[in-house]
Amino acid sequence: GSNDEVYPTARARLEELMATGSPNMCLLYYTANSGQLPSGHFSRMGDQHNMQSILSHDCLPRLIDAAMSLAGPELHLVRSWRQRLTEDRLAAERWLGYVPDLLRKRWASPSHRGCDEEKLFEVPRACEEFRQVSSVFRAQPREPPAYLLSPPATWERVQIVRIE
Repeated sequence: GSNDEVYPTARARLEELMATGSPNMCLLYYTANSGQLPSGHFSRMGDQHNMQSILSHDCLPRLIDAAMSLAGPELHLVRSWRQRLTEDRLAAERWLGYVPDLLRKRWASPSHRGCDEEKLFEVPRACEEFRQVSSVFRAQPREPPAYLLSPPATWERVQIVRIE
């Protein structure tokens, strides 16, 4: 990670090394510090030499599975992110649809193609689409998040003014 005290190596150098590998057959697992907050703190600290982050969120088993995946390590890891989401969030995403054609069916533009002059249309508060988008927005992960900017109760009090 970005705070490795034993083998400090710039990320750019690690990416150069990765570029020597076979395409879709290697993966760089690197945790860096987040951007610095106005207080001078980081909301997430990158790993030190002991790579503490692989002990949380089933990271180590997911990395091992990714290394053995026929689909390639990166694709496997991306697909495994869904396991970190709650069933309520997944159900709301399923209802909304995962592909542009399904999403487009809900578009309010006359042709449902998004080619009209007006691009944004307000979603009525009383409709199911509003409830599903709100569910996705408010969903908490299965585990505590890596970024600890505020407690979940603060996020739950955030008011959704409108959805377009």
